[in-house]
Amino acid sequence: MALAIGRLLDQSGNVHLGTGFVISTSRALTAFHCIGEHGSGAVVYQHVTLAFPTGHRVAATFAYGDPVTDYAVLLVVSELPADLKPVPLLTRGVPHEPFRAAGFPGSVEGPDITYIGGRLTAAESSIFGGVPAIQLFCDEGAHGLSLNGMSGAPVLVRDPEAAVGLVRWNPPRADAPQLGVGGIVFAAPANLIVESHPELANLAVPIAHEAKINGLRPTFEALSGVERDQLAHALKALHREKLAETAYHPFEPEWTTIPTWTLDLSIGGQPERVQKDLVRVLVRTIARGIEELCVTSAPEVQVLVLLKLRTEGDAWRVTVISPWHELVGYLTDNCPPRAAVDVWREATDKLAADVTHQYAVVLDALTPIAFRYRPALRQMLATNKVQMSDPEQFLQPQLCKTTSHFLNFVGTISMHYRMAETEGKTPVFLFEDIDNLFDAGLDHWFAWLYFWIDTSTLIDLDRLFVGAKNPEEYRYHYVPGAMPATGAP
Repeated sequence: MALAIGRLLDQSGNVHLGTGFVISTSRALTAFHCIGEHGSGAVVYQHVTLAFPTGHRVAATFAYGDPVTDYAVLLVVSELPADLKPVPLLTRGVPHEPFRAAGFPGSVEGPDITYIGGRLTAAESSIFGGVPAIQLFCDEGAHGLSLNGMSGAPVLVRDPEAAVGLVRWNPPRADAPQLGVGGIVFAAPANLIVESHPELANLAVPIAHEAKINGLRPTFEALSGVERDQLAHALKALHREKLAETAYHPFEPEWTTIPTWTLDLSIGGQPERVQKDLVRVLVRTIARGIEELCVTSAPEVQVLVLLKLRTEGDAWRVTVISPWHELVGYLTDNCPPRAAVDVWREATDKLAADVTHQYAVVLDALTPIAFRYRPALRQMLATNKVQMSDPEQFLQPQLCKTTSHFLNFVGTISMHYRMAETEGKTPVFLFEDIDNLFDAGLDHWFAWLYFWIDTSTLIDLDRLFVGAKNPEEYRYHYVPGAMPATGAP
């Protein structure tokens, strides 16, 4: 089924005004200067006709528009033929991606409709002293084709195609005003049209990122060397753009920030001995909370927490991070300052389970500790032995589909990063072939990764959200910017 792109005519059907395209059963778009005057904003052609290559014609009436941004919204007053479909709108373009525009240049005779093409040079540019516009490079314009009559044509990108804007102007050559300078063309951005008229928002369709990514993969696999590297960069840029388009914005009660609990104490003399003792008491308190809260017939329960310990003089601060709200609530109720320090210590003696301690806590790092509880045997193991000895087991992005696995991943990085720094080393973490994970349900792991790359901050806990109903679902709230020139993932 063809896209509903037509020649824009006056009401009589005798005067060629430009190009227009239908965006819904009742709305169409064209450039304002095709039906009105730029300077005064006066509408010259209130009633127009769209003539399609199929032979069909539909009547339309000017509804509203903007002579500055140069777009006009038309009300379609006759039924759209069944063999034509509206053109979807797209609110974000990507620099260097290819485009094509379909329209009716007056200098071309014969074709039912003419396509021009090229690439999108700048998704966010401006003309005439600050008017937002998309800058394009048009191959046909660069080779001397007059684009008069293409005004109002949709700038089509992606597969399936959608309009990221509409053609409005190309700077004229001084020696031949009917021709443009160097293939430069400017378009009115679709996002400004949608933002100015909320009733059009439902016409902006999601980008088929996965189809585009998967469509490029066979080419990627067939290439090597510099060309492969360039396409890999394009794939990653496209994936960043996907996340920017579909960025998660947290709203309660569906999502809440990751539960955390912090304890501040003054530990006085012998800080190292007291510190180890307090960590042991805290771990036993977490174990007791798991024991009391886990009413289950399962043979084993596993709980992952991150523990961050910081000392300065005799000041001692520890933060516990867990996806489990109930466990953080238990710590709040049973630890200082709500409970006296002596009462807190004594309470851990009431543990029914026998706790085995196999962990190391790294100062100023997010240290992962896994609790493995076997209720029937009354056994509890608190450990990060494997995270310390064989971190590669946990540094696999494909594991990060649950909150606990993601915390384990980040904690393992944090712990080894801090240990390397204290030894004067530069830690390096390599995640290979991550382009194969773009459609593996790891969008929020990628949002975190791009945040780390762009900000050099490992994690911002205020950006990490967990499901109110299922805390093992997580979202990382970050809108990626453009692909960095260096340091790309």
